[in-house]
Formats: sequence, structure tokens, C-alpha cells
Amino acid sequence: MTKVRVQDATKELSTNAGKMLENVSRLRKQSQDVLNSLRKVSDGFVREEKERQEREAKEELRKQYEASAQFMTAYSSEQVPEVPASEPAPKTVPEEVKAPEQPAAPKETEKPAEEPKPVVPDYKGRWSEAYWEEGIRRGIIKEAKDGKYRPTDTATREEVLAMILWNDEYNRKNG
Repeated sequence: MTKVRVQDATKELSTNAGKMLENVSRLRKQSQDVLNSLRKVSDGFVREEKERQEREAKEELRKQYEASAQFMTAYSSEQVPEVPASEPAPKTVPEEVKAPEQPAAPKETEKPAEEPKPVVPDYKGRWSEAYWEEGIRRGIIKEAKDGKYRPTDTATREEVLAMILWNDEYNRKNG
């Protein structure tokens, strides 16, 4: 009788162990499915965040490009406001104080008008002469209002930006 009870107990234990293993396998599969679903959701959130950051970065670059283009347009058409020179206003002398005009004396020693000397650009003879000429040829570098290029002056940020943007535009057009 004890032998039959032990066999029954062993059989019942074996059956319960089998059921328990099936339950563990089923729960393991369910937890893996849930984990995979969570990963997909997480990947979706990460992808959306990355796309949002890329859109923001593109928008920021677009704004910077527009600002640069506006500056370049203003710079190229010389609409950039100039800083007024701080020269004192010419003093006028009241009419009563002015000396009476003397008749002009005959000018016997007048020299004949000299021919103007050819203007040599101020970048000639410098180590960077070829670069200056190429920049001028491409329209990247323009002379100042006084006709000089001033190669020893320090370029401002705006001038450097304008040169870079002009060069970029030239390269796009001329490949």
C-alpha cells in the first residue's frame, strides 16, 4: 500500500511539475512579447525625438542662412548703414570778419597739368596677390569707396561671412 501511495505521489508530482513547466514557458513567452512591444514603443519615441531634433536643427540652419542671405544682400548692395565719421563740422567765419578779396595776381609760373599716375592696387607685391586677384575676379572682394582694398586691415566677421557666402554661391553657379 505504501508503495502504491509513493507511486501515486510521484505520478502526481511529475504531472504538476510538467504543468508548472508549461506555465513557466507560457509566461516566459508572454513576457518576451511584452518586452518586444515595449522596445518597439521605445524605439518609436526615440525615432520621433531624433526627428524632432533634426527638424529643429534644420529650422535653426534655415534661419541662420536667411539672416546671412539678408546680410549678404544688404552688404552687396551697400545698404549696410555706415558709421558716420566723427569729423568736426567746418567752422564758418561771419561775413564781417572775412578779409576783402584781392584781385588774382597773374600766374606766370603755372605748371602744365600733370597726367594722373596709374593707380597700382594696394595688394600688389604682397604674398597674397594671387588670392586677391582671384577674389576680385570672382566678385568676392570689392574695393572700398576710396578705391583701395586695404589688405593689411583686419576683416570683420561680417566681411568674412560675406566672402564665404559669396564663394559658396559662386561655386554653386560655376561648379
